[in-house]
Formats: sequence, structure tokens, C-alpha cells
Amino acid sequence: MVLLPSWYSLNIKMLWAMQAKYPATVDLKTITREQIAEQNLPCRSVKAAVEDGLLPLIPGYRYMDREI
Repeated sequence: MVLLPSWYSLNIKMLWAMQAKYPATVDLKTITREQIAEQNLPCRSVKAAVEDGLLPLIPGYRYMDREI
């Protein structure tokens, strides 16, 4: 069994990783929910974030495709 940090820690890690990966697109000081949806950013679901390399691979991630 793999123990992961809390959801809050993972969310913060994901957002910082996304900003590092997409510096021209993502600015955490100004990002909005609308921007995430309009630009189809990978932080919108666990599945998208794992597939983009922003979160570690976890069993069953393919089923976590609902909007966060």
C-alpha cells in the first residue's frame, strides 16, 4: 500500500508543477477556474494531472476523471 500526502499537499504540488511546466500559460497569482476550463489545463482532474506528469501514478487514477 502506498501512502500519499494529504489532498491539500498534492493539490499545491500539482499547481506548482503545472506552473513550472507551463510558465507562459500558468501564473498562480492570477489563475482562475474559468482559465482552467477555457485552456483545458491538466489540473482539472486527477486523471488529467497524472497523465500530464503533475501527480504521481496511483492505482485507479483512470477512474478519477471528474472535475476537481
